[in-house]
Amino acid sequence: HAAADARGRVRADQGGRHRQFGAEAETALRQSEERFAKAFRLTPVPTLLARAEGLAITGVNEAFSRVFGFGSETVTGRTPTDLDLWVSEPQRDRFETALARTGCVMGLEVCLRHEDGSNLDCLVSAERVTIDDTEFVLMVLQDITDRKHTERELFDAIEAAVPPRTRRSGEREADMPPFCPVGPGSASTAKWRRASSA
Repeated sequence: HAAADARGRVRADQGGRHRQFGAEAETALRQSEERFAKAFRLTPVPTLLARAEGLAITGVNEAFSRVFGFGSETVTGRTPTDLDLWVSEPQRDRFETALARTGCVMGLEVCLRHEDGSNLDCLVSAERVTIDDTEFVLMVLQDITDRKHTERELFDAIEAAVPPRTRRSGEREADMPPFCPVGPGSASTAKWRRASSA
């Protein structure tokens, strides 16, 4: 009887420890998810969360709505393609291929579309994450439109200051920084079209 009682106490102790560890793990997981949700909501960079299978958007932060114009009620359940967010299909294909192959994308330069139809130069980073045993993709979309415009203006200023005879043939096209027009009919778009046709 003494041996049986001892074995019973050992099993009870083990069961208690397992329950304790399980409760601690559950608490840690809940706290981790709460920190993730808070960081997602407060980050100043446009960010969206989408299901890994199909890329249906489950949430966006306030920065996304501020920069791209889409409210959360507009985007939830739809994909970036549904929203016509991608200006360039080859860029979208490059992003989706890299994400499928490696599970992450770091700093891919793309052109994305605002809700009003204007275009934005962006750096897109993405990574697969697991939440409640479900696979998602976290996408960060950094707007670099102003920086690209500054680079373009600097390039134009340098080009204007350098006599044509001192430039090598094809140098303009090779060195020209990538540029995403900000919208149909805008001054920046007209400038981009003039440069492209030059």
